[in-house]
Amino acid sequence: MPKGSIQETRMATRAVQLREQIRELEVAAAGFQGRSAENARALLTLRDQVDEELVALEEQGMDLRPERTRVKTVDNILVRKARGLERALRSTGGFAGARRDAQPSDDQWWWFLDEYIAEQRRKSAKKFITIFVLAAVLLIGGNWAMNRFFGMDPIEREARGYISSAEQALAMGNYEEAIAEYQRAIETQPEMSEAYIGLGVLYELQGRHEESQQTLARAEELIADRTMYLLALSRAYSSIGEMDQALEAAEEAVELSPESAQAYLIRGGVYEAIGRRAEALTDYELSGELAREQGEDALYVLARMRMGMLLQSGAGGGMPGGGAGF
Repeated sequence: MPKGSIQETRMATRAVQLREQIRELEVAAAGFQGRSAENARALLTLRDQVDEELVALEEQGMDLRPERTRVKTVDNILVRKARGLERALRSTGGFAGARRDAQPSDDQWWWFLDEYIAEQRRKSAKKFITIFVLAAVLLIGGNWAMNRFFGMDPIEREARGYISSAEQALAMGNYEEAIAEYQRAIETQPEMSEAYIGLGVLYELQGRHEESQQTLARAEELIADRTMYLLALSRAYSSIGEMDQALEAAEEAVELSPESAQAYLIRGGVYEAIGRRAEALTDYELSGELAREQGEDALYVLARMRMGMLLQSGAGGGMPGGGAGF
């Protein structure tokens, strides 16, 4: 057989093998559930292998545009499942630990999805804090600031200051600093439930599950009301862009307290953030009706304001990871 024919046969065989690899990658990406660090690393490694073979065959002159299109579809799935990959990798050091072992190049962006997640969380935290401040200004004006910082004893004021610093660190995506500030708040005021909530969700984010459970259990003990604890937990998850957990907590709060205007308001904010616009509008309307019936004027105004803003926006939905409202 002529040498050229042998080369063409080998390339054709490699092309078939590449397509089989791509199919394996498609199945692995679509079926990934975010439960195993081993599976997560195997998926990223398979993406490496596909990329290496694509480049090698293209350098030999093979037209692989259809294969590139298929791989691009897989890449979109990897981006959508970035948080699932992150959760799966937490037990082995997260994406940073995986990179230490794999030593990827900068071009292998799928090993750096934690940077994408961090950016989404920074945006979420900034939006969350903006909504909080806007609501406070519109509903309560200067009295809110006066009561929060001056209508309390010096120890509580100091602890609140640490919590405010933690919120600012969250907005910048600096979770280590936020953890330190929450810890200072607890040292200053050991019964500060907000600090335990914030600290607990950040511990969970870092894969420190036992510490997270203990810290959140202490928060619930201090709050002594399951519904109010769940609403605080939902807000905390929202502030770091963990919208699945935020929704789960808000839904449980609504189930426990179906007459709570605040529960519908918070769940509506989560729905709005994840693009479930119709459900958000329904929750805002229910929140407003309940608040009016129960004489909760501030909640009524805020619910109507959020519903009006959503209606005026005409948006078809938000990006996952946006902050939830109050």
